[in-house]
Amino acid sequence: MQSDRESSGPTEKPAQAGVGQKADGAGNHHDDTPGTAGPGPDDATDTDPAGDAGSDTSRLFFAWQPDATVLEQLAGWQQRLARSRQLDQGVRWFGAGQLHVTALFLGEVATELVEELGHCAATAIEASGLKPPTIELDRLAFFPRRSRPRVLVLAGEATGMLKAWHRALRQAVLELVPAVERPLPFKPHVTLGRMTAHKAAGAKLPRVRQPLAWRAGPLVLMESRIEPGGTVHATRWSQPPPQ
Repeated sequence: MQSDRESSGPTEKPAQAGVGQKADGAGNHHDDTPGTAGPGPDDATDTDPAGDAGSDTSRLFFAWQPDATVLEQLAGWQQRLARSRQLDQGVRWFGAGQLHVTALFLGEVATELVEELGHCAATAIEASGLKPPTIELDRLAFFPRRSRPRVLVLAGEATGMLKAWHRALRQAVLELVPAVERPLPFKPHVTLGRMTAHKAAGAKLPRVRQPLAWRAGPLVLMESRIEPGGTVHATRWSQPPPQ
């Protein structure tokens, strides 16, 4: 099932749960090393830069999008962090439409392969008997490293189930996207905002006393691209409901 659903990029203010906002042209997928499953669309590597509209290739990634309850909690973290003077002046916070956990970053792929990629993913999920994974994020961090931060994330560890999803997706699309054969380390996270001033990395990040955990919804294949108003994410395929 394909979708034309679009969500815009980062915003100057913490996200309002359920409200997507446009970005300023800086991609919205980083995932340097401690990111998702290799580069992603909002972190540091996967969003640099997004594909241009009208191109015959698209910057694609598989991801899970938080539900409304989780979005509200993520927005709460953004608002809390924004109260820090250093972070308020040094981070461009992402809108709710940009918040997601990347399952597998594909990079620049021929646009004509979108439908086939979705079919391959659906087939692999069914064949593997994979159940929706639980995602747990328990710490704030700067990626790729504090000395040269590009984004501020809420991160967690890759559980066995998340690794199984990552592995199954890689195998499913390997023939179409050979680049996934050697992905970057898979470390699940949600990118909360992009750094606009390195001095913000000096800010002391609070401990996450209660991890944010939720059962993932349907897997989606998303495109990250740059438009005149900024970086936009659009859903190009979503996992079919169970039969």
